[in-house]
Amino acid sequence: MTIALITFSATYILLMLEKLPKYLISLIGALIIIASGVLSLNDAMSFVSWDTIGLLLGMFIIIKVLEEANFFNFMAVKIMEKLNFDIKKIYIVFPLITALLAGFMDSITVLIFFTILTINLCKMFDINPVPLVIAEVCTANIGGSGTLVGDPPNVIIGSVLNYTFSDFVRNTGPIAFISTVVVTLFFFLINFNKLKSIKKLNEGEKEQLILENKISNLKYVKIGGLSFIFAIVFLVTHHLLNEMFGFHIYASIATLLPAMVCLSLLKDESDNILRSIDGETLLFFIGLFIIIGSLEKTGVISVIAEKIIKLSNGNPILLSLSFIWICGIISAVVDNVPMALTMSYILLSIINQNPDLALCKDDFVWSLTLGLDIGGNMTPIGASANVMAYSILEKNKIHVGWKKWLMLAIPATIIALIVSTIGIYIKL
Repeated sequence: MTIALITFSATYILLMLEKLPKYLISLIGALIIIASGVLSLNDAMSFVSWDTIGLLLGMFIIIKVLEEANFFNFMAVKIMEKLNFDIKKIYIVFPLITALLAGFMDSITVLIFFTILTINLCKMFDINPVPLVIAEVCTANIGGSGTLVGDPPNVIIGSVLNYTFSDFVRNTGPIAFISTVVVTLFFFLINFNKLKSIKKLNEGEKEQLILENKISNLKYVKIGGLSFIFAIVFLVTHHLLNEMFGFHIYASIATLLPAMVCLSLLKDESDNILRSIDGETLLFFIGLFIIIGSLEKTGVISVIAEKIIKLSNGNPILLSLSFIWICGIISAVVDNVPMALTMSYILLSIINQNPDLALCKDDFVWSLTLGLDIGGNMTPIGASANVMAYSILEKNKIHVGWKKWLMLAIPATIIALIVSTIGIYIKL
């Protein structure tokens, strides 16, 4: 347990200092965990979410094809046209759209697309995209809490505790919606003065932007666009298809299958696409999964979870608050997937042993869901979507830094957790 905690803490500190590449820090940490015997090689590999890695790889391929065709610049200009080139409207519309989409597909997929789109759009206005991207990350994770398939912890909680898609929509859905609106307004208001000072484009500049940002390769758009549509359809429906027909379509297959078809249609051109894939982010995720897995294996997460239960002293209101706030804060530091699995079984045990608390089972489940999903917003590594957005920004030579992220994301997360607390308290 000691080695796992020291390695995790050192990795976290080094990531905050940003003196070495992120992927190198996480891989060194993972190697220490394996070399010290905390995890065997087989155990380490079992803690890596290969489904997530496969999902990312498939989306990276498809997105790269669209990027090569200048698709995202084209889309940015089209959206600007619809919003009358008003950046203030964009600051409201983009976070709301990411929240809506994240409720029906993986938030990582949503952020891959929207982060690139936002970067390209902000370049046209010559403004820093970081505040808007962080706003999108926050609302995507909040929006994902509103459905069964929006965030991985929801899938785990739903399967272990027997809750359906409609259960999530009816209970966490309204709270997630209100939280999204409030957080979107928060980001809009703190950036309002900067947005007012941005010069408006004249007609000539608007026409110039439209001319400069046309599709450069129609073949790539057709192939990449169809692949993207099929990937999204599979991501949204793969749970249903598995239940109805007994298929075994995972999230990774949902993106890798159309990605492989995409590459086969591009033939010789596929080599250039594969060479430009963001492998560093994939390596970072692999290392991080192993380090977090060591905390799970050595019982650190279980100990933390049990302490949360004891703090509440069997009081249902305190227990609900603990699930929202303490689990929320912990999920900003550790991956919320193993935390969701651990807490689901602990909650199940508590309910089975205590008939009085069993009456409040639903409220505990929704508190846990909201805490785990929303709390991850606080740090760049609190959720997979955060890591993805942060990596894309850095890849595009846009420095974020932990200080900037924390300054913007912590207040937004606290606001969302307060709204969630009020919502749960009303239900209690």
